[in-house]
Amino acid sequence: MNKKSLILVLLLTGVTASATAQVYTTVPTYTPIKKQYFGFAWNVAWPTGTTRDFIDKTSYSGFSVEGRSHTTPNIMLGGFLGWNYFYQVKTDPVTIDQPEVGGTVSGTQERFINSIPLLFTAAYDLGEGNDKVQPFVSLGIGATYYLQRWGIGVATLEQRTWHLTLMPEAGAYISFDERGTTALFLSARYLLGFDADTDVLGRDDNQITYFMLGVGLMFSPF
Repeated sequence: MNKKSLILVLLLTGVTASATAQVYTTVPTYTPIKKQYFGFAWNVAWPTGTTRDFIDKTSYSGFSVEGRSHTTPNIMLGGFLGWNYFYQVKTDPVTIDQPEVGGTVSGTQERFINSIPLLFTAAYDLGEGNDKVQPFVSLGIGATYYLQRWGIGVATLEQRTWHLTLMPEAGAYISFDERGTTALFLSARYLLGFDADTDVLGRDDNQITYFMLGVGLMFSPF
């Protein structure tokens, strides 16, 4: 092999090696994006069950804050703190079984509920890490501080109880940018607080049950 042929072989070998390297380095790989979320939401609530027996009016006074962090590409763990306020004026006769007041009472009554759930949440992300829309399902478990107040004229009754609570949820994050640092947050939740003690009127069934729709903003700065 003469000198010119040797140089030509070396050049061709180098070009082939370079092309092969480029092929391998440009193969796309998918790396799920792990994120931490925190944010807040406004919640509208509709009482159901025994809660509806006391107040059947929709509540537009609801607020929540929460945070979540991906422990795997699809599993998020976090916490939820909420507040819902229900108020209604009623005139229906009501039967009361309390030491302070007993019997059937008629007249204009004011009824109040303050519900404050504090929950640990576990969520499963149904989307991919870089999708603009990230649907999810979750379950919260914890406790709810429940304050009921009933009043007629100058007479007032009040009951404060703690309830073991479950809260299933389905929702979605809709990112405003490619990195997902800010997102619109939509959710549907059902809160179930198990029976505890008696309610403000002295009735044995004192569950908390209401359905919520929420909208808010979530942030992911990390």
